[in-house]
Amino acid sequence: MNPTGAASAEQTSQAPSRPRVIVDCDPGHDDMFALAVAASTCDVVGITVVAGNSPLANTERNARIGRDLMGLESVEVHAGAAEPLAGASQLFASQAHGRTGLDGPPERAPMRPLDGHDAVSYLVETTRAEEGLWLIAIGPLTNIALALRADPHLRGRIAGLSVMGGSTTHGNVTQAAEFNVYFDPEAASEVFSAQIPRLLMFGLNVTHQVQAGAEMIGALNNAATESSLFCAGLLQFSMDFNADIYGLSGAERSLARAPMHDPCAVLGVSHPELFTFAPRHVEVETTGVQTRGITHVDERPWKIRAPGPIDANAQVAYRADADQVLAMILASAISP
Repeated sequence: MNPTGAASAEQTSQAPSRPRVIVDCDPGHDDMFALAVAASTCDVVGITVVAGNSPLANTERNARIGRDLMGLESVEVHAGAAEPLAGASQLFASQAHGRTGLDGPPERAPMRPLDGHDAVSYLVETTRAEEGLWLIAIGPLTNIALALRADPHLRGRIAGLSVMGGSTTHGNVTQAAEFNVYFDPEAASEVFSAQIPRLLMFGLNVTHQVQAGAEMIGALNNAATESSLFCAGLLQFSMDFNADIYGLSGAERSLARAPMHDPCAVLGVSHPELFTFAPRHVEVETTGVQTRGITHVDERPWKIRAPGPIDANAQVAYRADADQVLAMILASAISP
C-alpha cells in the first residue's frame, strides 16, 4: 500500500504561524537542533526534561544550555522522570552522545538554575492554564505518560502531541526497537493507547530521510554565531559516531551523515506541509524477548480486521521534504 494516498487530509492541513508548544526532551545532540528549530518556528512556552540519551543530571543541564544558546532565555525548564516507569535503566546512549550528552563542542555551563523539579505537575498545570498547546516529545515518553496518569483530561486540552519515536521499519537499539520507545516501552504504550485526538509519530523510517553532513558543518562554521559553532561541534561528533557504526574509514569518513531525528517532530507541528502522513493504528510491545519496544504500525489495507475494526490512533509520518527540512534546521541553528 502506498502511504501517500492515505495522507491527503493531513497534507492539506496548515499549522498556526507560530504554534505554542512545550518541548519535552532529553538533550542529546539532535535535541539541541530541535530546540533551535522550536525557538525559530514556535512560541516555546516551557521545556520539560526526561532521562534518556543521558542521565537526568546531564539532560536537565543540557536543556538549560540549550535555553541559553537558542534564544529561549525567558523559558522555564523543569526536570522530570529520572528513570522509566518500570524502574531504573542503564540504557543511556552515551556511545552516541558522549559522557556529557553533548560531547563535541567545548563544554559550557548553563547560566540559570532549573525552574522546577516536577515536570509532570508543570505539564498538567500549564495545559490547564492554557488550552490548545502542542506537546512535542523528543525523548522517552515517561513524563507524558505520568502527566496523563495524573490528569487523563490533559489529552483533550492540548492541540496535539508530536512524538519522535518508533519506526515503521527497523529499530536502532535492537533490530526491532527505536531508542526513545525502547528506553520506556511501558510509557510509550500508555501514551499511544491514551486516545489523544491528534498524535503525530515521527519514526526512524522518516527521520533517516533527513541526513546532515559535512556541507552543513561548513555552513555552521562559516556563520560563526555562538549557536552555529556549538551546533557544528555537535554535528561533527554525530558524524564521527555514524562513521564508526557504519564502518567507514579513511576518506570515506568525510561522507558520513547524521540523521536529524528530533527537529522533524518540531517541524511537523510548525510546518506539517513538509511531511506526508497516513492514519495508522500503533501499538507498542512491552513483553517480547526480541520485540520489546517495537511500534507495531498496522498497515493492512483492509478496514475490517479480526476480531474487528481498529481505528487509527496516530498520524504516522512517511515522507519528508528533506532539502527543505535541512534548510530550516540550518537557518535555525545559525540564528534561532
